Amino acid sequence: MHKAVVLTLGVLAITCHALQAIILADTNRDGKVDMNGNSDDALKSIWTEERGAIFMANIADTNRRCSARNNSNHLDRCHDASDNILRNSKYLAPLRTVADGALSDAARGKIFVPGKYAEKNVRIFHKSGGNWNYVNKSYVFSPPDLRAGLELGIDARDVGRPKGWDGMAMVNFVLTDQEQSANDTVALRVAPILIPHDKRRLEKMSVSTHKRYPNWELFAEHLQKYLVDRRFEEPVTRIDSLHGWAHDHFKAGYTSMPGPDGPISLRVYLKGCLEGPEGERVFADMRGDSAGAVRHHETSELDSDQLGNIEIIPPYSHNGANYPAGRAVMGFARFMSGHKPPKILKFLQAQKFQHPFTLDHSWLYRGQIADYMQFVPANTSRGWAMIVADPVATLNLFKKAKKDGHGENIAISHHSFLRPEPEKDCDKMTISQLLRLPLIRKTTEWSGKTIAHNVNVIKNETGITEDDIVRVPTLFYSYDGLTTLRQMYCMGNRYYVAPKSMALKTKRWFHYLWNMAKNFFELARATPWPSKSLYPTATNGIYFENFQYLSPQPFGPLIDGSDIFVEAIRQAFGKVGVNVTFFENWVIQHVRDGGIERAVNVERDIFQKWWTMDGADETPQREVAPENHTEHQRA
Repeated sequence: MHKAVVLTLGVLAITCHALQAIILADTNRDGKVDMNGNSDDALKSIWTEERGAIFMANIADTNRRCSARNNSNHLDRCHDASDNILRNSKYLAPLRTVADGALSDAARGKIFVPGKYAEKNVRIFHKSGGNWNYVNKSYVFSPPDLRAGLELGIDARDVGRPKGWDGMAMVNFVLTDQEQSANDTVALRVAPILIPHDKRRLEKMSVSTHKRYPNWELFAEHLQKYLVDRRFEEPVTRIDSLHGWAHDHFKAGYTSMPGPDGPISLRVYLKGCLEGPEGERVFADMRGDSAGAVRHHETSELDSDQLGNIEIIPPYSHNGANYPAGRAVMGFARFMSGHKPPKILKFLQAQKFQHPFTLDHSWLYRGQIADYMQFVPANTSRGWAMIVADPVATLNLFKKAKKDGHGENIAISHHSFLRPEPEKDCDKMTISQLLRLPLIRKTTEWSGKTIAHNVNVIKNETGITEDDIVRVPTLFYSYDGLTTLRQMYCMGNRYYVAPKSMALKTKRWFHYLWNMAKNFFELARATPWPSKSLYPTATNGIYFENFQYLSPQPFGPLIDGSDIFVEAIRQAFGKVGVNVTFFENWVIQHVRDGGIERAVNVERDIFQKWWTMDGADETPQREVAPENHTEHQRA
């Protein structure tokens, strides 16, 4: 029991009083400091993933003080904790010292945090007379304050960084009284920046739009209708951008700590390493009283540093290890990344809680994990499933279709491939023609083998089995590998944007001649060129909630009037209790080397107890009647 020392025997008691310094934090993570028992006392100077006090980086922007500034290049240096003024006490973690009524008028107290990085990044405040006063190196606590017990608050100016602060803070309390001295220490760690997994409730969607591309706005409108039909009232946010990929430059994360009434959380937008105004907007436009932003201080031109390349595996336990916040996984390839892992990976590793690892994307020309893999809540024993593309099974499906007499059916059923005019059928390809593509077998073998390797990595890291895996159809083919003499002839008269000069037309002809030469070279050495998906892949979608999934329309072959990909996807998702709604994104996203997951930035609930497996369950979902059909939206 922590009780104030009471003076009962006059001067004799003072001379016999053993000085004791006791500082406490919320070591047991129940949201309060235990001043009446010992629950926060044991092992308080040792921090582990299971026990130890947590405090937060107070990087919000109250009243948008910083965001209103014009110098966007340095906006990340300004936030609520960038000076010594407390603007939002909500994000202070509590510290307390035990009262000692026996202290003399000579008593003095000091609080400090040792270590170069910790001292620089930690702020401590003393509540006195209703005001929070910043505690610097020279701050001395008076006898009346020490006798009553100190009420303190702690926050951070930054988060854990690679090759910098590891987030740990050992708070020292030194107490002196006449000839005696005592000290005590409590360990805290700054909360990590985490990315919510898909079992958290959806709260907001953002898409990129621009007046030059009306189809982007059309996609946003159809997405809004989808949400409204499911009683989701938050409007789709438009991000004005010529780039067009809302998910490349930032990701919506969070940081949080235990509070007396549940987690105290701050939305934190993570800016990636790619340069451009889209990422800077998280500092200029998205911060506020309850939202902050953070960046990793490296720049990158790697495709693998697009933040849509980060997927979060939902919470699980495996081989004696618990992952209550899930795990982050990224991929990179030798072609577009030069064997270099994403630079943002170092920042994720420095957070020390979602334990990121990487997968092999060597067969992809440029791509993200969602191009072939996705993790979604599902009606399985572990509560989630892995969706994965299966090109080998898909090629076998095409072979069977040809054997069954459907070889002359169109292989890609998007309406632009079904036009009857001879001058507009350059892109037409039958199932038989697809099977005769020079690199189709090699590319399928390569992509299938690498995906199988990645699936085994996931199995080893998580313990999932085939019962937790949903396999969906798609095929990959060498990037620009479909260029043929016939296409070159057609492309002389048909463009997405018609050329206005002979010079531009000649440039286009050179482009296609080069592609054709490249394909002959690849064929000669029997090694496929890094590839992209021929079809919009079901993995490149978004989980909504209540087992509803938004998938790109695959436009697979039509046999007997039905898209065999649609039927296969519906059956695959149905095995794990997930319903699929299809959206057309062929022109808007697929032909531009992306998908729905890359085009839409999703924000999810952030009030998770990430420090315990008891808090790993999904948040309550909206009561929306489950659907038993598949919709088709065109955008």
